[in-house]
Amino acid sequence: MTEVNRPSGDVSFFGCNVVAMGIIALVIGAFASGDIPDNKEGWNALGALALISGAFIQWRIVKSRRKRRASWVSFLKDTFDDESIVQGIIDGEVWRGQTEEQLIASIGPPDTVDEKALKTKTKHLFKYRVPNSKKLRMVVTFEDGEVVGWDKKDGSG
Repeated sequence: MTEVNRPSGDVSFFGCNVVAMGIIALVIGAFASGDIPDNKEGWNALGALALISGAFIQWRIVKSRRKRRASWVSFLKDTFDDESIVQGIIDGEVWRGQTEEQLIASIGPPDTVDEKALKTKTKHLFKYRVPNSKKLRMVVTFEDGEVVGWDKKDGSG
């Protein structure tokens, strides 16, 4: 099975979150270039530099995310060769007849997979949990490699 995961929104530079770096630079720039009592000449230049740096970092983040998304959509079109399936994955949908690969591309890998052996078939249960919790948010049931049903939990699960 081909690994088809959604692109991550995380962007890092030497292990630091670039989004946070850009926001910090923008805040420093706005603060340092403002009318501060006893403001020294160098603060205006530093503030302008920080604002420009922050804006540049944010622009690069947006550009990088757009490029990754375009690459991911192109990969999905090449892999699944059906526009309705690709659009369903992009929209994060679950549907009857969906394969395990399509489900993982659509909503991500499950937290756990359980197997139930019945007399005539085997069911796989993909369990998705609420982040940082033991509560289930969704259970998707597979038979013969295709989704046959799912149960979205209300968070109390």
